[in-house]
Amino acid sequence: MEFRLGISILASVACFLGAKSSEAFAYQGIGSEKHVMSFAQKTDPLVRQSLSGLAAAKAMGRGFNLGNTFDAYGKGSNWRRHDAAFTKSLIDQYVSRGFTNVRIPITWLENHENGTLALPGGGLNRSLGRFKDLKATIDYALSKGLWVIINAHHELWLKKGYDGSEAMRNRFYGLWSDIAWEFKDYSSKLVFHILNEPEGRLGDFNGGASPYDGKSQQWTRDLNLAAYEAIRATGGMNAQRLVMVSPNAQGNHAMLRYVYPLISSLPGGGQDPFVMVAVHSYDPWRFCGPEGNNGYYRSNLAKLTADIRNGFQNVLAWKGYGRVGIYYGEYGVGRYQQASRAEPVVKEYYRLMTQGIIDLGLGGAVWDDGGWFRVVDDSRIGKGDAFVFGLDRAILNR
Repeated sequence: MEFRLGISILASVACFLGAKSSEAFAYQGIGSEKHVMSFAQKTDPLVRQSLSGLAAAKAMGRGFNLGNTFDAYGKGSNWRRHDAAFTKSLIDQYVSRGFTNVRIPITWLENHENGTLALPGGGLNRSLGRFKDLKATIDYALSKGLWVIINAHHELWLKKGYDGSEAMRNRFYGLWSDIAWEFKDYSSKLVFHILNEPEGRLGDFNGGASPYDGKSQQWTRDLNLAAYEAIRATGGMNAQRLVMVSPNAQGNHAMLRYVYPLISSLPGGGQDPFVMVAVHSYDPWRFCGPEGNNGYYRSNLAKLTADIRNGFQNVLAWKGYGRVGIYYGEYGVGRYQQASRAEPVVKEYYRLMTQGIIDLGLGGAVWDDGGWFRVVDDSRIGKGDAFVFGLDRAILNR
């Protein structure tokens, strides 16, 4: 989740970010519905009502992450509760404010507590209590009308150990095949995000392989393609299920145009309108990271506005912008010392970043981990307003 990339920005956007209308970032070129229907005619008639990725991104709107919950792995006390009673109450907090999507990070093949959510061969561990809590959480979120994005999150076995072998690729294929079978008949508002933050052997800026290395980029594309094919092969609602792929360097939006320089390099060869991309931004890390300093922007909100605007150039400059749906799956400001997150400069970051996403016709979800990046105070769930520092109002631009 760390972004320390310094990359030259393309031409700045000649508009003001943060207006309450859509004037800040006018977007054009919404994809052809003719193209969508031509693809639909080749697939199961059951699912011809699915929105294209481009339309769905806009419909997803403002969302939140159920972080540090089902993505938990290893031992430690810093993970959130995962029982359905808690997750449902947390979802209710956000729904009551008008949030419209939830991203549920899931780590399938790293051990936590009494087992893994998937078995070593890739099949789901359906008898595990935590798996039952996960399904109940997904079902509940969908019942509340939310778009629900699920993924393969930490998966260190893959990110740190991938060697390009058919055996490892097949294991990942098998995992997504069983996930897809489990949710085959679910609403089209359930979205599959294949791999959160590709890093390590897939390329990053934190000691792994170079994200600019051709092999790292190809391996990222190969794994995304393998899982995409596994999903589509299950048929039913999955024939047109929205599927998200991310670039490497932990999904950094700056790497999108490098890993997927052409739309034809996406799974489906650019012919599947239900393929989306998911990117992250914690830029600049010296402000957004938990050790960040509010002083970086405190006396210069104009620079904050300009930097966020320039950051969006990473998607505006991508050849797929306006043709492929884009989702900002994580962004936010964390602090070791939580009191500093009450400052106006932090709220302004959340407002500007979220409004930019909306004005560009994208979807997004703030990172809420219940800790350094918390948006809700878990200890106040069920006791009235649990949002911290007015961040919900900033995100909703109220």
